[in-house]
Amino acid sequence: MAIWGSSRVEVPGVSTFDSRAADQVLDTGPQYDRLLTSISHYFLRIEATELQAGIVSALRSICESTGAERAALFEVEQEELTVTTAHMFATDELGWDAARSKEISTLELSWLHNRLARGETVHIPAVAELPEEARNERDCLEAHGLQSVVCIPLFASDKLRAVACFATTGRTAGWETEDLGFFRGAAEILGSATLRLRTELDLAASREWLELAVRAGQSVAWEWHPDSDEMIFSGSSAEIFGIEADQVPKHGAGLLEFIPQEDQRRVRETFREVFKTGEPYIIEHRIRNPKRGTLWAMVQGQVIFDTSGRVTRVIGVSADITELKRAEHALQREKEYAQVTLSSISDGVIRTDSQGRIDFLNPSAEKLIGHKQSQVQGQLLSRFYQVLNAETGEIRCNVVERCLAGRHVVEPAEASLFARLGRLRARSI
Repeated sequence: MAIWGSSRVEVPGVSTFDSRAADQVLDTGPQYDRLLTSISHYFLRIEATELQAGIVSALRSICESTGAERAALFEVEQEELTVTTAHMFATDELGWDAARSKEISTLELSWLHNRLARGETVHIPAVAELPEEARNERDCLEAHGLQSVVCIPLFASDKLRAVACFATTGRTAGWETEDLGFFRGAAEILGSATLRLRTELDLAASREWLELAVRAGQSVAWEWHPDSDEMIFSGSSAEIFGIEADQVPKHGAGLLEFIPQEDQRRVRETFREVFKTGEPYIIEHRIRNPKRGTLWAMVQGQVIFDTSGRVTRVIGVSADITELKRAEHALQREKEYAQVTLSSISDGVIRTDSQGRIDFLNPSAEKLIGHKQSQVQGQLLSRFYQVLNAETGEIRCNVVERCLAGRHVVEPAEASLFARLGRLRARSI
């Protein structure tokens, strides 16, 4: 039993029914009812990878049951009004010309398109008898060798997404109301299968892109359900943990075994806080890796609440930042070594930031300008340091400002240092 509308429009040689209305039940007959049930159950059972072949198999069954010799399901891009994908079946050797069918723009078949866009099922008992205003449709259908045609629009979110077509080639078909009801019921099932196929393919593509991005970034995407303590990790997690895939933690308690005790405390404190605030969080902690030793992970996560405000899950990404941490530690060591070296040499060394503000003085420089680093930290060097021409006594351009402006090494000639304390000390700088 299939539910379809009863709105009928009289056009010579054509019957149309409103496919989106639901004010009448069309009796498809016991035999058709059983087949519709069988097709529906078939699509519920098969995997996403089998949907493409399943659609063609269903088209075959529909043809065998109704005497149709060709059947097709055309997916339509509504914005461009073109066929994007065609699922086809034909009993004859010539069959459908799939490439040619995809090149057809529904704008070229405006008479048919307008009716389908209004949600009307179009039954053409005899293509040769189509009216003059449907001349393009007649020429197109005859070019494919079709004699009787039924076209059924399929909608998703009130947009035309696909068109199911059933046709004969060697004769005109005497399809009755019961047959049309079956076509429409079967088309509805095929439309749902196509939507599932598109969704599954899009999801698969998204998963592939996500997994690629995660692997490229040495990251693990994960999801934690606090109520059950269940954890779900992305496919690359085994590499991060340095274990086999079947050893990846399935619960939060198992994950904690990889985290050092002192870091576990910070992790727990972070969760206690975000469970109250719901704010996104970032935390860094170590991971004990059996193969690679101790690694560092930067974790970014978000708490998800239900309508009652209860935490249902936490989702996040853990990135391997071990190399970054090693580089930071190496840089810090080099900085410390440099500080020791600069502090011990006899020459005065003054370092500024990009704005010319003092951030380091070695002991010799402190004596030179007469101030301790703590007294001048963050202040402009120009307040304490001026260069005079050794012969004329005129103030020369500040070499630090020249260096920062030109971003190159500046080597001034013999000059003198003028300290704000009033002391003048000759220096070659």
